[in-house]
Amino acid sequence: MNRTNYIDKMNTLLRDQTKFQTHESCKELDEKIERQLTTRLKPLKRYQYISEDAYIGLKLSGTHPPRLHDLPTIHKLEVRLRPIIGMSNSLYHSTAKWLVRLSEVISRSATT
Repeated sequence: MNRTNYIDKMNTLLRDQTKFQTHESCKELDEKIERQLTTRLKPLKRYQYISEDAYIGLKLSGTHPPRLHDLPTIHKLEVRLRPIIGMSNSLYHSTAKWLVRLSEVISRSATT
């Protein structure tokens, strides 16, 4: 697939509003979500539901919007693109990492 075909296919994929939506200002939306999460975390830390380390790890700052890239599906005759959204350093990355660790602790204690 050449570059022009790739760009055309990606633009077609991104125009599908059942799968993707555009936001006017991702930066403003990210900052709003960062403030909301920090507001909800403060009482959890104050009443010691979460540790200081957890609070620092969960508190968001300087996050980036998720990044979209894709891979072609090579096992099909018609070349299609498989979108992949990279969540590293996004709003959800640190929260997801913390939840995974918490769920591992809970599942270990439930099995013993």
